[in-house]
Amino acid sequence: MEANGLSDPTAGAGEGPARDAPGSAEVASLLGMLPKALRAFQMYESNNPVFRHFQDALRDSLVSLWSRADELELAVHEDGFEYRGRRFPVGSGRDSLAYSFHKDGIRYLKFLPGFEDEVGPFLAAIQRARRRDDDENDMVAVLWEADLSAFEYRWVDLLTGAVAMPEAPGGGAAGALAAIPSEVGAEEAVGEPADRAAIGLTRDDFDDTLYFLGRAELATLAAEVEAERGRDLRRGVLNALLDRLEDASSPVRQEEIMDILDQLLPMFLSRGELTYAVQILDELDRLSKGAADSNLALVERVEKLFSRLEDQQVLEQFVRALEDGAVSPDSHEVGLFFSRLRDPALPVLIRFAEATADPAVASRLASAIDGVAARYPATVASLLASEDTVLVKGAARAAGRTKMTRAVDGLKNALSHRDPTLRLVAVKALALLRSPSSLQALIGPLRDEDREVRIAAARALGALGYVSARDALWEALGGRRLRDADLTEKLAFFEAYGAVGGSVAAERLGRMLNGKGFLGRRTRSDLRACAALGLGQLGTVEARAALEKGRFDDDPVVRNAVLRALQEDGQ
Repeated sequence: MEANGLSDPTAGAGEGPARDAPGSAEVASLLGMLPKALRAFQMYESNNPVFRHFQDALRDSLVSLWSRADELELAVHEDGFEYRGRRFPVGSGRDSLAYSFHKDGIRYLKFLPGFEDEVGPFLAAIQRARRRDDDENDMVAVLWEADLSAFEYRWVDLLTGAVAMPEAPGGGAAGALAAIPSEVGAEEAVGEPADRAAIGLTRDDFDDTLYFLGRAELATLAAEVEAERGRDLRRGVLNALLDRLEDASSPVRQEEIMDILDQLLPMFLSRGELTYAVQILDELDRLSKGAADSNLALVERVEKLFSRLEDQQVLEQFVRALEDGAVSPDSHEVGLFFSRLRDPALPVLIRFAEATADPAVASRLASAIDGVAARYPATVASLLASEDTVLVKGAARAAGRTKMTRAVDGLKNALSHRDPTLRLVAVKALALLRSPSSLQALIGPLRDEDREVRIAAARALGALGYVSARDALWEALGGRRLRDADLTEKLAFFEAYGAVGGSVAAERLGRMLNGKGFLGRRTRSDLRACAALGLGQLGTVEARAALEKGRFDDDPVVRNAVLRALQEDGQ
């Protein structure tokens, strides 16, 4: 079988064509578009924007080419197409488009004006030939059936090309050459003298590159096999699903794809395969924003899937993956996943953060809680009013870490809770806020029933230098509760008072350190030592003078406290 006779495009390179021949760069660009258009034809339907984009680009390139040339002839080799002595690889290995033609005997291609209107049938023919299930449906047969008017080709019979046929009885020739030799031009093949057959077989008749692989080809094949074995199949499947999801012409298919993604997302999270989970979330977020007005059904379905992220079972599987080490808490993907969570996830995250014994996981969950809390402060306020102690604790910690000043009222209410550990959390959160209202709220806990709460409040007021707490601290210093308290609590109050008391504190603490009471009785040595350390917080001339006088106290505990205070004061 032979199409219209073609001349060898590589022959007569020096002869000028009737019109300007296409440049190598233009031919390379055109040949580069062919496999892309073929892949789009394989993956997408004809009305898909991706397919139309590649098909239109190929058609435009052909139209531009016909404005300067009457035809385009290409020689076909296993590893590429040849044009005017230059070879252009199109793909690699058995995926090469040139190989698809060459293996079925096609050696030359010719494109004519009008081919731009036959691009669709041409791609369909190639796709059909590549998927053939029998030997009859080869590239030559498929192209013949396609009957393209602006496309010509020349082929050779791979079984009988250039083989001399035996003579019939009586000396007559049984027939001429059965097909055109693979490496000669049409002018040579057509009308070739019969004595050419008498020469017999030549070395060229045994071109083994069609049937055997050399070392370089074997190495290429091995590399292709390894690349295929290492290919991320799941990534490719996800890309295909998400590409099809963009096509709004088939709502039924969109619904099916969303059903698949709805199953895949929890599975990826439970296995710790966050790369794929984050890819799904990012793409769905982008699609839902782009289709906010045009495809409400898709937007609602995406919102439904996102709401599953806040499901306790889904998050529990994810936290277990963090605790088991299947997922690194510090990975970038973990942060991206948490950034997609919304306010319904906040109570779930708080419960896990309060329960986990892994410091790294607790820290990562705290960061996630802070991110959600910063985006939904109203949810934090509502959790502070909850009856659930665990949720109130978590919300209080988040309010403090995120400096959420609007949560002050909720934290004040937590100071009267029956659970002392919750009151302690509230005190620490109020200290982190550092607002006037939060510092004022810390004065009340100085009289709390729990020792840890009182110490935390005193230390916070002293560290923040809240002068308005001076009278409350002095009142506590003279109370019986502090006199009977342990040394840690005494020190917390005396140092806090020294930090905020100013000149009044210097006079009072100096008198307590060095003065004598009724009938010459001196203050207890533990209180005098604490007073010395309180003076050390002042750093004033009066405080330093009082400490110098206390150097000669007869109690070694007091003297040691004085020396320590002077050292802290820079002496």
